[in-house]
Amino acid sequence: MDLQLSDRVAVVTGASKGIGLAVTRTLLEEGAKVVAASRKSSPELDALAGDNLVHVPVDLMNPEAPGQVVDHAVEVFGGLDILVNNAGGPPPGVSLPRGSFLDAGEDDWGPMFEFNLFSPVRAIRAAIPHMLRRGGGSIVNISSGNARQPSPINVDYGAAKAALSNITKVLSGEFGPQGIRVNSVMPGVVRTDWWTEEGGVADKIAAQAGTSRDDVLDNLVPSMLNLSTGRFVEPQEIADTVVLQQPNFTAVAQADLVSAHSAVAAVDQAVDKGKVQLDKGSAADLIKSIADARDRVQDLYDAVRDQLDIPLQFGDNWVGRSISRRLRDVAVGDQQSAVFVIREFMEVLEDVEGTVRQASRSTEDLDDDLAHTMGGKG
Repeated sequence: MDLQLSDRVAVVTGASKGIGLAVTRTLLEEGAKVVAASRKSSPELDALAGDNLVHVPVDLMNPEAPGQVVDHAVEVFGGLDILVNNAGGPPPGVSLPRGSFLDAGEDDWGPMFEFNLFSPVRAIRAAIPHMLRRGGGSIVNISSGNARQPSPINVDYGAAKAALSNITKVLSGEFGPQGIRVNSVMPGVVRTDWWTEEGGVADKIAAQAGTSRDDVLDNLVPSMLNLSTGRFVEPQEIADTVVLQQPNFTAVAQADLVSAHSAVAAVDQAVDKGKVQLDKGSAADLIKSIADARDRVQDLYDAVRDQLDIPLQFGDNWVGRSISRRLRDVAVGDQQSAVFVIREFMEVLEDVEGTVRQASRSTEDLDDDLAHTMGGKG
Protein backbone atom coordinates (compact mmCIF):
# COMPACT_ATOMS: atom_id res chain seq x y z
CA MET A 1 0.00 0.00 0.00
CA ASP A 2 1.32 3.44 -0.95
CA LEU A 3 1.15 5.54 2.20
CA GLN A 4 2.63 8.53 0.38
CA LEU A 5 5.70 8.67 2.62
CA SER A 6 8.13 9.26 -0.25
CA ASP A 7 10.87 11.69 0.76
CA ARG A 8 9.54 12.03 4.31
CA VAL A 9 12.42 12.13 6.78
CA ALA A 10 12.36 9.74 9.74
CA VAL A 11 14.54 9.04 12.76
CA VAL A 12 14.31 5.54 14.21
CA THR A 13 16.17 4.68 17.43
CA GLY A 14 17.25 1.16 18.31
CA ALA A 15 17.24 0.50 14.56
CA SER A 16 19.79 -2.28 14.20
CA LYS A 17 17.54 -5.19 15.15
CA GLY A 18 14.09 -6.27 16.25
CA ILE A 19 11.26 -3.79 16.05
CA GLY A 20 13.52 -0.88 15.11
CA LEU A 21 15.00 -2.79 12.18
CA ALA A 22 11.53 -3.77 10.96
CA VAL A 23 10.30 -0.16 11.24
CA THR A 24 13.37 1.08 9.34
CA ARG A 25 12.88 -1.46 6.57
CA THR A 26 9.16 -0.68 6.24
CA LEU A 27 9.70 3.08 6.09
CA LEU A 28 12.35 2.63 3.41
CA GLU A 29 9.98 0.43 1.42
CA GLU A 30 7.44 3.25 1.59
CA GLY A 31 9.99 5.69 0.15
CA ALA A 32 10.98 7.52 3.34
CA LYS A 33 14.49 8.72 4.16
CA VAL A 34 15.64 7.21 7.43
CA VAL A 35 18.30 8.06 9.98
CA ALA A 36 18.82 4.84 11.93
CA ALA A 37 20.32 5.27 15.39
CA SER A 38 21.87 2.44 17.40
CA ARG A 39 25.06 1.73 19.35
CA LYS A 40 26.35 -0.29 16.43
CA SER A 41 25.07 -1.51 13.09
CA SER A 42 24.13 -5.07 12.18
CA PRO A 43 24.35 -7.20 9.04
CA GLU A 44 20.60 -6.86 8.62
CA LEU A 45 20.75 -3.06 8.82
CA ASP A 46 23.78 -2.95 6.53
CA ALA A 47 21.78 -4.91 3.95
CA LEU A 48 19.36 -1.96 3.70
CA ALA A 49 22.15 0.48 2.77
CA GLY A 50 21.29 3.06 0.13
CA ASP A 51 20.88 6.76 -0.52
CA ASN A 52 17.82 6.95 1.75
CA LEU A 53 19.45 5.38 4.81
CA VAL A 54 22.02 6.87 7.15
CA HIS A 55 23.23 5.01 10.25
CA VAL A 56 24.33 7.02 13.26
CA PRO A 57 26.32 5.00 15.83
CA VAL A 58 25.32 6.50 19.15
CA ASP A 59 24.84 5.68 22.83
CA LEU A 60 21.45 7.08 23.77
CA MET A 61 22.41 6.97 27.46
CA ASN A 62 24.46 10.06 26.66
CA PRO A 63 22.17 13.04 27.36
CA GLU A 64 23.46 14.84 24.24
CA ALA A 65 22.95 11.90 21.88
CA PRO A 66 19.21 12.10 21.08
CA GLY A 67 19.45 15.73 20.04
CA GLN A 68 22.53 14.99 17.96
CA VAL A 69 20.69 12.29 16.04
CA VAL A 70 17.79 14.63 15.28
CA ASP A 71 20.15 17.40 14.22
CA HIS A 72 22.00 14.98 11.93
CA ALA A 73 18.75 14.02 10.20
CA VAL A 74 17.96 17.68 9.56
CA GLU A 75 21.49 18.34 8.32
CA VAL A 76 21.58 15.37 5.92
CA PHE A 77 17.99 15.29 4.65
CA GLY A 78 16.84 18.87 5.24
CA GLY A 79 14.19 18.38 7.91
CA LEU A 80 12.29 15.91 10.07
CA ASP A 81 8.80 14.48 9.68
CA ILE A 82 8.77 11.25 11.71
CA LEU A 83 10.37 10.21 15.01
CA VAL A 84 10.10 6.62 16.21
CA ASN A 85 11.41 6.21 19.76
CA ASN A 86 11.98 2.49 19.71
CA ALA A 87 15.20 2.06 21.74
CA GLY A 88 14.39 0.67 25.16
CA GLY A 89 14.49 -2.37 27.37
CA PRO A 90 17.44 -3.17 29.64
CA PRO A 91 20.11 -0.45 29.57
CA PRO A 92 23.63 -1.47 28.54
CA GLY A 93 25.12 -3.85 31.07
CA VAL A 94 21.77 -4.61 32.76
CA SER A 95 20.35 -8.11 32.78
CA LEU A 96 16.62 -8.76 32.93
CA PRO A 97 14.19 -10.16 33.97
CA ARG A 98 13.87 -9.15 37.59
CA GLY A 99 11.26 -11.18 39.40
CA SER A 100 10.33 -8.83 42.24
CA PHE A 101 10.13 -5.17 43.16
CA LEU A 102 12.89 -5.80 45.72
CA ASP A 103 15.24 -7.03 42.99
CA ALA A 104 15.63 -3.48 41.62
CA GLY A 105 17.85 -1.52 43.97
CA GLU A 106 18.64 2.16 44.27
CA ASP A 107 21.25 2.04 41.51
CA ASP A 108 18.97 0.21 39.08
CA TRP A 109 16.11 2.69 38.71
CA GLY A 110 18.18 5.57 37.38
CA PRO A 111 19.64 3.81 34.31
CA MET A 112 16.30 2.20 33.52
CA PHE A 113 14.55 5.58 33.42
CA GLU A 114 17.49 7.16 31.60
CA PHE A 115 17.20 4.71 28.72
CA ASN A 116 13.43 4.17 28.55
CA LEU A 117 12.10 7.62 29.48
CA PHE A 118 14.65 10.43 29.47
CA SER A 119 16.24 9.45 26.15
CA PRO A 120 12.89 9.53 24.26
CA VAL A 121 11.97 12.79 25.99
CA ARG A 122 15.22 14.37 24.80
CA ALA A 123 14.63 13.16 21.25
CA ILE A 124 11.09 14.56 21.30
CA ARG A 125 12.28 17.89 22.69
CA ALA A 126 14.79 18.16 19.84
CA ALA A 127 12.34 16.98 17.14
CA ILE A 128 9.27 19.13 17.79
CA PRO A 129 10.71 22.50 16.69
CA HIS A 130 11.81 20.99 13.37
CA MET A 131 8.39 19.40 12.83
CA LEU A 132 6.61 22.66 13.61
CA ARG A 133 8.71 24.42 10.99
CA ARG A 134 7.50 21.85 8.41
CA GLY A 135 3.88 22.25 9.42
CA GLY A 136 3.55 19.02 11.37
CA GLY A 137 4.89 15.53 11.81
CA SER A 138 4.49 12.24 13.64
CA ILE A 139 6.05 10.89 16.82
CA VAL A 140 5.58 7.24 17.78
CA ASN A 141 6.82 5.98 21.14
CA ILE A 142 7.23 2.24 21.53
CA SER A 143 5.95 1.59 25.02
CA SER A 144 4.98 -1.77 26.53
CA GLY A 145 1.95 -3.71 27.64
CA ASN A 146 3.46 -3.43 31.14
CA ALA A 147 2.67 0.27 31.07
CA ARG A 148 -1.05 -0.59 31.24
CA GLN A 149 -0.91 -3.97 32.93
CA PRO A 150 1.55 -3.56 35.82
CA SER A 151 3.59 -6.58 36.81
CA PRO A 152 6.07 -7.30 39.62
CA ILE A 153 8.41 -8.57 36.89
CA ASN A 154 10.70 -5.76 35.69
CA VAL A 155 8.72 -3.24 37.70
CA ASP A 156 11.23 -0.43 37.05
CA TYR A 157 10.95 -1.01 33.29
CA GLY A 158 7.15 -0.99 33.46
CA ALA A 159 7.13 2.21 35.50
CA ALA A 160 9.39 3.96 32.96
CA LYS A 161 7.15 2.89 30.09
CA ALA A 162 4.04 4.00 31.96
CA ALA A 163 5.61 7.43 32.34
CA LEU A 164 6.39 7.49 28.61
CA SER A 165 2.77 6.69 27.81
CA ASN A 166 1.63 9.50 30.09
CA ILE A 167 3.91 11.97 28.33
CA THR A 168 2.66 10.73 24.96
CA LYS A 169 -0.90 11.56 25.93
CA VAL A 170 0.09 15.02 27.17
CA LEU A 171 2.04 15.80 24.01
CA SER A 172 -0.75 14.64 21.71
CA GLY A 173 -3.09 17.10 23.38
CA GLU A 174 -0.65 20.02 23.22
CA PHE A 175 0.81 19.55 19.75
CA GLY A 176 -1.95 17.70 17.90
CA PRO A 177 -3.70 21.00 17.05
CA GLN A 178 -0.37 22.18 15.58
CA GLY A 179 -0.15 19.22 13.21
CA ILE A 180 2.05 16.83 15.19
CA ARG A 181 0.55 13.43 15.91
CA VAL A 182 2.00 11.78 19.03
CA ASN A 183 1.09 8.13 19.56
CA SER A 184 2.31 5.16 21.54
CA VAL A 185 2.29 1.49 20.63
CA MET A 186 2.18 -0.93 23.55
CA PRO A 187 3.12 -4.43 22.42
CA GLY A 188 3.24 -7.43 24.65
CA VAL A 189 5.92 -10.09 24.17
CA VAL A 190 7.71 -9.72 20.84
CA ARG A 191 10.03 -12.28 19.27
CA THR A 192 13.21 -10.21 19.51
CA ASP A 193 16.84 -11.09 20.28
CA TRP A 194 16.23 -10.25 23.92
CA TRP A 195 14.15 -13.42 24.04
CA THR A 196 15.71 -15.59 21.34
CA GLU A 197 19.47 -15.06 21.44
CA GLU A 198 21.79 -17.48 23.21
CA GLY A 199 21.69 -16.73 26.94
CA GLY A 200 18.56 -14.63 26.47
CA VAL A 201 15.36 -14.73 28.49
CA ALA A 202 14.05 -17.87 26.78
CA ASP A 203 17.24 -19.76 27.69
CA LYS A 204 17.01 -18.59 31.31
CA ILE A 205 13.40 -19.74 31.59
CA ALA A 206 14.23 -23.00 29.83
CA ALA A 207 16.99 -23.74 32.36
CA GLN A 208 14.61 -23.15 35.24
CA ALA A 209 11.79 -25.18 33.67
CA GLY A 210 13.96 -28.00 32.37
CA THR A 211 12.86 -27.57 28.78
CA SER A 212 14.15 -26.17 25.49
CA ARG A 213 14.33 -22.60 24.17
CA ASP A 214 11.88 -23.43 21.37
CA ASP A 215 9.39 -24.90 23.82
CA VAL A 216 9.59 -21.76 25.94
CA LEU A 217 8.94 -19.53 22.94
CA ASP A 218 6.31 -21.65 21.24
CA ASN A 219 4.39 -23.07 24.17
CA LEU A 220 5.44 -22.24 27.73
CA VAL A 221 5.41 -18.42 27.66
CA PRO A 222 2.26 -18.08 25.50
CA SER A 223 0.50 -20.42 27.91
CA MET A 224 1.84 -18.73 31.08
CA LEU A 225 0.83 -15.28 29.84
CA ASN A 226 -2.46 -16.53 28.42
CA LEU A 227 -1.78 -14.81 25.11
CA SER A 228 -4.98 -14.57 23.11
CA THR A 229 -3.05 -15.11 19.87
CA GLY A 230 -1.26 -18.12 21.33
CA ARG A 231 2.10 -16.83 20.13
CA PHE A 232 4.72 -14.09 20.32
CA VAL A 233 4.23 -11.03 18.14
CA GLU A 234 6.65 -10.64 15.23
CA PRO A 235 8.60 -7.35 14.94
CA GLN A 236 7.10 -6.73 11.49
CA GLU A 237 3.61 -6.67 12.98
CA ILE A 238 4.64 -3.84 15.28
CA ALA A 239 6.36 -2.06 12.38
CA ASP A 240 3.14 -2.20 10.35
CA THR A 241 1.26 -0.64 13.23
CA VAL A 242 3.89 2.10 13.59
CA VAL A 243 3.78 2.99 9.91
CA LEU A 244 -0.03 3.15 9.96
CA GLN A 245 0.24 5.80 12.69
CA GLN A 246 1.49 8.24 10.06
CA PRO A 247 -1.03 10.93 9.02
CA ASN A 248 -0.84 9.90 5.38
CA PHE A 249 -2.57 6.58 6.05
CA THR A 250 -5.74 8.39 7.00
CA ALA A 251 -5.36 10.71 4.03
CA VAL A 252 -4.92 7.84 1.56
CA ALA A 253 -7.87 5.95 2.98
CA GLN A 254 -10.07 9.01 2.90
CA ALA A 255 -9.07 9.78 -0.70
CA ASP A 256 -10.05 6.28 -1.83
CA LEU A 257 -13.39 6.52 -0.05
CA VAL A 258 -14.13 9.92 -1.52
CA SER A 259 -13.32 8.61 -4.99
CA ALA A 260 -15.56 5.59 -4.55
CA HIS A 261 -18.37 7.70 -3.11
CA SER A 262 -18.07 10.10 -6.04
CA ALA A 263 -18.23 7.32 -8.60
CA VAL A 264 -21.37 5.82 -7.14
CA ALA A 265 -22.97 9.22 -6.62
CA ALA A 266 -22.37 10.00 -10.29
CA VAL A 267 -24.03 6.75 -11.31
CA ASP A 268 -26.91 7.43 -8.94
CA GLN A 269 -27.43 10.85 -10.48
CA ALA A 270 -27.28 9.46 -14.03
CA VAL A 271 -29.90 6.84 -13.28
CA ASP A 272 -31.92 9.47 -11.43
CA LYS A 273 -33.39 7.01 -8.97
CA GLY A 274 -34.65 4.67 -11.66
CA LYS A 275 -36.63 7.19 -13.67
CA VAL A 276 -34.25 7.20 -16.66
CA GLN A 277 -34.50 4.37 -19.17
CA LEU A 278 -31.21 2.49 -19.61
CA ASP A 279 -30.02 1.64 -23.07
CA LYS A 280 -27.25 -0.85 -23.79
CA GLY A 281 -24.50 1.79 -23.58
CA SER A 282 -25.62 3.41 -20.35
CA ALA A 283 -26.06 0.03 -18.70
CA ALA A 284 -22.48 -0.86 -19.59
CA ASP A 285 -21.26 2.48 -18.20
CA LEU A 286 -23.24 1.86 -15.04
CA ILE A 287 -21.69 -1.54 -14.48
CA LYS A 288 -18.17 -0.21 -15.13
CA SER A 289 -18.61 2.72 -12.75
CA ILE A 290 -19.84 0.52 -9.93
CA ALA A 291 -17.15 -2.09 -10.60
CA ASP A 292 -14.40 0.55 -10.55
CA ALA A 293 -15.66 1.94 -7.24
CA ARG A 294 -15.99 -1.59 -5.89
CA ASP A 295 -12.35 -2.35 -6.79
CA ARG A 296 -11.11 0.76 -4.98
CA VAL A 297 -12.95 -0.20 -1.83
CA GLN A 298 -11.79 -3.82 -2.10
CA ASP A 299 -8.16 -2.61 -2.27
CA LEU A 300 -8.70 -0.39 0.73
CA TYR A 301 -10.35 -3.18 2.68
CA ASP A 302 -7.49 -5.57 1.86
CA ALA A 303 -4.91 -3.02 3.00
CA VAL A 304 -6.65 -2.45 6.31
CA ARG A 305 -7.19 -6.15 6.91
CA ASP A 306 -3.64 -7.20 5.98
CA GLN A 307 -1.83 -4.36 7.77
CA LEU A 308 -3.75 -4.32 11.03
CA ASP A 309 -5.29 -7.77 11.09
CA ILE A 310 -8.33 -6.38 12.88
CA PRO A 311 -11.32 -8.66 13.14
CA LEU A 312 -13.86 -7.17 10.72
CA GLN A 313 -17.53 -7.83 10.25
CA PHE A 314 -16.97 -8.91 6.65
CA GLY A 315 -15.54 -12.17 5.42
CA ASP A 316 -12.90 -12.50 2.72
CA ASN A 317 -14.05 -11.34 -0.71
CA TRP A 318 -17.16 -9.80 0.83
CA VAL A 319 -17.25 -7.13 -1.87
CA GLY A 320 -17.18 -9.77 -4.56
CA ARG A 321 -20.04 -11.67 -2.96
CA SER A 322 -22.28 -8.76 -2.07
CA ILE A 323 -21.72 -6.56 -5.12
CA SER A 324 -20.41 -8.56 -8.08
CA ARG A 325 -23.32 -10.96 -7.86
CA ARG A 326 -25.72 -8.04 -8.09
CA LEU A 327 -23.86 -6.59 -11.05
CA ARG A 328 -24.57 -9.74 -13.00
CA ASP A 329 -28.26 -9.18 -12.33
CA VAL A 330 -28.30 -5.73 -13.89
CA ALA A 331 -29.84 -6.24 -17.29
CA VAL A 332 -30.27 -3.68 -20.02
CA GLY A 333 -33.29 -1.54 -19.22
CA ASP A 334 -33.67 -2.94 -15.71
CA GLN A 335 -33.56 0.29 -13.75
CA GLN A 336 -34.86 -1.33 -10.57
CA SER A 337 -31.93 -3.76 -10.38
CA ALA A 338 -29.49 -0.96 -11.15
CA VAL A 339 -30.81 1.24 -8.39
CA PHE A 340 -30.80 -1.69 -5.95
CA VAL A 341 -27.09 -2.25 -6.65
CA ILE A 342 -26.35 1.43 -6.14
CA ARG A 343 -28.22 1.55 -2.84
CA GLU A 344 -26.55 -1.61 -1.59
CA PHE A 345 -23.11 -0.38 -2.59
CA MET A 346 -23.63 2.94 -0.82
CA GLU A 347 -24.41 1.00 2.35
CA VAL A 348 -21.27 -1.07 1.87
CA LEU A 349 -19.21 2.09 1.49
CA GLU A 350 -20.57 3.38 4.79
CA ASP A 351 -19.55 0.11 6.46
CA VAL A 352 -16.06 0.34 4.96
CA GLU A 353 -15.72 3.92 6.09
CA GLY A 354 -16.49 2.78 9.62
CA THR A 355 -13.85 0.07 9.27
CA VAL A 356 -11.22 2.57 8.18
CA ARG A 357 -12.10 4.88 11.03
CA GLN A 358 -11.75 1.92 13.36
CA ALA A 359 -8.28 1.29 11.94
CA SER A 360 -7.30 4.94 12.40
CA ARG A 361 -9.01 5.52 15.72
CA SER A 362 -7.57 7.09 18.85
CA THR A 363 -4.24 5.96 20.21
CA GLU A 364 -5.78 4.91 23.48
CA ASP A 365 -8.16 2.46 21.80
CA LEU A 366 -5.41 1.08 19.58
CA ASP A 367 -3.15 0.67 22.61
CA ASP A 368 -5.89 -1.27 24.39
CA ASP A 369 -6.22 -3.66 21.46
CA LEU A 370 -2.48 -4.24 21.23
CA ALA A 371 -2.13 -4.75 24.98
CA HIS A 372 -4.91 -7.30 25.04
CA THR A 373 -4.35 -9.11 21.75
CA MET A 374 -0.58 -9.22 21.40
CA GLY A 375 0.96 -10.78 24.18
CA GLY A 376 6.65 -6.23 26.97
CA LYS A 377 8.49 -5.48 24.19
CA GLY A 378 11.25 -7.52 25.25
